Amino acid sequence: MVVLIVVIITINNKVVLAQPNYQQQTQISTSNFYTLQSDFYNWQSNQTGSSEVTRAAKKFGGFEAFWKNRVVNNSTITGSFSEYSSAALLEWSSPRCTSADESRWEPIGPFPKGNHNMGMIKALWNDPNDQNFIIVGSGRNSGIFRSVNGGNTWDDVLISQKIPALGINSFAVSPNKNNNKRVIYAGTGEANFSIGIIKSIDDGLTWNTIDAFPFYNNASTSLNPNYKVRKVIVPQNLNSTQQDIVYAIARNSFFKSITGGNTWVTPYSFGNNIGEAIDMEVVSTDYNKIFVSTNCIYNYSNGANHFDYPAKLMYSINGGNSWNDITTNIAGNIDYNSIHIEITPNGTLYVHYSIWGGGATIKKSTNNGSTWTAVYVPKGNTTVPIIARGLYGNESFAVSPNTDSIYQGNAYPW
Repeated sequence: MVVLIVVIITINNKVVLAQPNYQQQTQISTSNFYTLQSDFYNWQSNQTGSSEVTRAAKKFGGFEAFWKNRVVNNSTITGSFSEYSSAALLEWSSPRCTSADESRWEPIGPFPKGNHNMGMIKALWNDPNDQNFIIVGSGRNSGIFRSVNGGNTWDDVLISQKIPALGINSFAVSPNKNNNKRVIYAGTGEANFSIGIIKSIDDGLTWNTIDAFPFYNNASTSLNPNYKVRKVIVPQNLNSTQQDIVYAIARNSFFKSITGGNTWVTPYSFGNNIGEAIDMEVVSTDYNKIFVSTNCIYNYSNGANHFDYPAKLMYSINGGNSWNDITTNIAGNIDYNSIHIEITPNGTLYVHYSIWGGGATIKKSTNNGSTWTAVYVPKGNTTVPIIARGLYGNESFAVSPNTDSIYQGNAYPW
């Protein structure tokens, strides 16, 4: 028994001693950040295994990108970083995702078969009343995949119908069901082509195009194919006697149906002095209150150092019949690159906006965009407004409906 204990201690000591110095130093909150950088790149230059170096570079790159702006003047790391560094250490020691490690992620699919490439996922909906039901849409011509067992297996629900996917940008699920089946709408479009909005009335198993959608008619006659349906919303405060109200945005226009997509009112155009409408949210307690945001229009051909037309935030209080430009309420008359929106059930409105020259900020409003306050985060012994970078699309910006916690994806490699 004594011999066995000695052997185990020896093995464990060897593991610790074999750990590169930079990994040990990331566990100490007073480590010198620039020494850490030097240690890592010195270690990297002496390695020969390409897969090991690649894994280490990715993990250290994330650590480096996160902490390089969080060091004080003497180059020591500000505050505790034990949760991040512990997760990094686990990944360095055993670079696999496991269900026991809640600080990391486990891939569950979909995993297309044959030559059908999944591409990137741009749309996802998980039934809050049935965690086993998940539906995802690809942004790279691969269509819609559905799981009814929590992601253990997936069905490719478009390929059997030979429906051209052309990118799936958003899902909207009706509060009403059809014969106890979910009614789901999906906005399509990738590059310069789209088939408008498609609809399922049987839990996403089969789909049909909505031929009455205005842009679908235009595209089918080759009059106006250059668009994508960025987002579709079905307000969630209807009763079972109403047909679905459907809102959609595509190009520079807002679309509305009060008949579940069977007929559409004349689209509202925001005009040619805005970019593409990229995001839309509806106040949960009043479906007549709608926010739409756009990206900018810019043209470098004249050497200008600003956008021709900055991004906009538009607001309607009458179901999209008319709109007010409330952009300058956010931060004044500046060159907004893009604006993305989130609304919590209690009515708090969040925007993530980026500006000319780089940098982005998250702000919130509790009075439908009339006034705004910055969202602050701790830094050292004080707090500072969030300065976010790398956001791409509303799919990378979300606010928890229960806690107002903010989640932001990053388009940069780290």
